[in-house]
Amino acid sequence: MTLTIMLFMLTLLLALDFHFDRKAFQQISLGKRSAIELIHNGEDLCEQLMNDIRQTGSLVHVMFYIMKHDAISLEFLYLLKDKAEAGIPVYLLIDRIRA
Repeated sequence: MTLTIMLFMLTLLLALDFHFDRKAFQQISLGKRSAIELIHNGEDLCEQLMNDIRQTGSLVHVMFYIMKHDAISLEFLYLLKDKAEAGIPVYLLIDRIRA
């Protein structure tokens, strides 16, 4: 009997959580639309990322899990350095750099 009551209470709590969370989510509207572009390979990703950073005039946020020590990475880091020297805030988070 106790297990049945516990399962019922858990189900009720989950249903209430889902109900109220869903309503809270529906009420929040930022009024912005996002553009999503699917990039199929690393070369296109690097090119698009570098172009986006070159064009920005306000802020750069970058997060990578692993970054290699190669020509592309050095070009990328120099680009970030140039943006920072131009007075644009640059934030870079890297978990690990491989040699």
